[in-house]
Amino acid sequence: MSSSEAEKSEIEFTSTPQQAIGRMLIDAHNKEQLKFALDRSCTAHCVEAIAEMSGLKIPSFSNIEAYTRFLLESMTASHRQSTDLPTDAKLYFVDDGWSAIAVADLVRLSGYGAVSHNLNYPPKNTDVAAMEKIGRVRSDFERQYATEVAEYGGQDKAKWLLALQDTKSHGGFPVVSIEIPSSEFPDKLGRHSVVFLEADETHITYFDPDQKNISRYGEAASHQQIHKEATDKLIYRQPLEKFLDRMSGEVIHIFTPIALNSER
Repeated sequence: MSSSEAEKSEIEFTSTPQQAIGRMLIDAHNKEQLKFALDRSCTAHCVEAIAEMSGLKIPSFSNIEAYTRFLLESMTASHRQSTDLPTDAKLYFVDDGWSAIAVADLVRLSGYGAVSHNLNYPPKNTDVAAMEKIGRVRSDFERQYATEVAEYGGQDKAKWLLALQDTKSHGGFPVVSIEIPSSEFPDKLGRHSVVFLEADETHITYFDPDQKNISRYGEAASHQQIHKEATDKLIYRQPLEKFLDRMSGEVIHIFTPIALNSER
């Protein structure tokens, strides 16, 4: 696809995997940087999918050209170093490839709420003021919700599920960081973002923009018991315990403008 065609082309994020977007840009002049950015685009992809599920569109992701411009700027040019942060804010720094803060700040400009939260911290160790210094929360609503959802923090992953369900009950969407085998180094784990949609007593249903989300496990794929739902959307199901085992603890609780208005 030429750059002029890409500029005019809209992407349906709910049914287009990350790798397919990369194939649309095969003639890009900055291939190396673009590959680096697209390999780390899962969180941005997830929030636009959330917008689409809600009948919305994030202006900065309106076409491929605008989307890749954001990815290049946020993934390759504007990483903040944790050494530059106040000591109490370092606990909340995220630099695992999913660029939570850059994405959260972008959607806030479009009227969304975004609480970037680490469920590994128990309630007594959750410092909302430190979270604000790094941009994990910014608004009054976000500070309040961070305090509320902190009650589910700690090492009990059953409570982590309650945090995800709490966000859904408020009309929000949790973008969940999970650990997956690296496509370049299969013996190592990397971070990846998916969107929690719902859970029953045995399974979790989620959106996953990764085309290799099953095949990257190789011979161990059957053990993960991940199944594609019968839809053109990138919706999958996995046994609850196996999904929770993959969670890193990092979650961005996303609230669309519609959800925020209903909370007021």
